[in-house]
Amino acid sequence: MSVSLPWRKQKRRSRTAFVARAVPAVGLFLLIVLGLAVGCSNGSRKLLESAENRLRQGDYLGAVQNYRTIVEDYSKSPEADDAYFSIGTIEVLYLQDYQGALLTFRSLIRDYPKSPLLPKAQQWIAEIYDQKLHRPQTAIAEYQKLVEMTDDPALRDEIRYRVGETYVTLNDLDQARAEWEELLRDSPSGARADNALYRIGTTFFLEQEYDQALKSYERLVKNYPDSELRAEALAGIAGCYEEMDQPETALEKYREVEPLYPNPGVIQLKIKSLEEKLGIRPGE
Repeated sequence: MSVSLPWRKQKRRSRTAFVARAVPAVGLFLLIVLGLAVGCSNGSRKLLESAENRLRQGDYLGAVQNYRTIVEDYSKSPEADDAYFSIGTIEVLYLQDYQGALLTFRSLIRDYPKSPLLPKAQQWIAEIYDQKLHRPQTAIAEYQKLVEMTDDPALRDEIRYRVGETYVTLNDLDQARAEWEELLRDSPSGARADNALYRIGTTFFLEQEYDQALKSYERLVKNYPDSELRAEALAGIAGCYEEMDQPETALEKYREVEPLYPNPGVIQLKIKSLEEKLGIRPGE
């Protein structure tokens, strides 16, 4: 089975080119030191190739063994932080050793503070607590670290959205909405903005605050007319009017959304129920 690890960093330039240029200018002792450094780099690269071959063959423990040798014996090599990250990824995806993965990713962050892999390692830590260990409070704290660490606006928006969802699991809907409103203020054109607004509406609906839910759904329809959630928001508007005991308006809104809704049968049942309640014959 062919396996590849996600989020591998770009390969760095080998030191051999530097050594070749430096030979005329260095003394014998320094030349020997540089030669040893190149040897270490070559050794770590060979181990990296061996680890990747084992990974492709499904020998996850063997791959981890090779990666650990890189970390332990070639800690200053360009491949060391990559090896750390690979160990943690294998522990999560293939060995289900979540505590081990947490230790590995934390070691990467501690030992290689300038590694470009730090945000992805921190993301793994947060997701392990969130999705594997089901410790939402700890996950929120780790997600917040990632927000401060990354300079990727799309990732920052995604994490803020997830933090809101994590607060929902804690039944703290006020804080969930606060997180989503912050996302909307800071990134109104971001990929998660319409999702955040829709979730604000649904949480208000769950709390039977139908007037607030209605405002959120209407904001979504107005501000994000091309959103994939537009039909859901229109159905939410109809549902709000139905719960607010305005059956005529609810019926009108359900009829408007029926041709747009991905599961029209659900809307048709709503229409039929309201028509019966209002004494309207089908088709009138």
